[in-house]
Amino acid sequence: MYNRDILISTSDFPRITWARLRTLLRHAGQMLVEVLKANIQVVRIVLSPRMKFDQGLVIFTPKLTYEWNEVLFGNSITLTPGTLTLDIEKDVYTVHILDMANADSLVGWSIQDNLRELEVEES
Repeated sequence: MYNRDILISTSDFPRITWARLRTLLRHAGQMLVEVLKANIQVVRIVLSPRMKFDQGLVIFTPKLTYEWNEVLFGNSITLTPGTLTLDIEKDVYTVHILDMANADSLVGWSIQDNLRELEVEES
C-alpha cells in the first residue's frame, strides 16, 4: 500500500480507558480557557495605540514520551492565539510567540501535566 508509513495505526495510540478519557476532557476544557485568555491578550496588543510587544522564538523541551502526545501538545500551542509551533524535532520545540513576556508561562504550561497523565501506563 502506498504511503503506509504516514498512516496512523492503532498500535500508535494507547488503549482508551475512562481515566484517559477524563484527562482528554479536562484537556479540552483547559484548552478552551487558555484560548479565551490568549484571545484577550492578543486583542489588548492589537488594540493598543502603541503596539508595544516583543515577539521572538522560544526553544524548550517539555519531556513528553510519545510522538502522538508531542503532536497534540504542538497543536495545542498553535491553537492558542499569539503562539505558533514552528518545529518539533526530537522533543525540542521551536515556538514563535507574540509577546516574550509570556514565554515563561508557555514553558511551564499546565497542559503538559495533563498530557503526561495520558502517558501513565495503567495496570
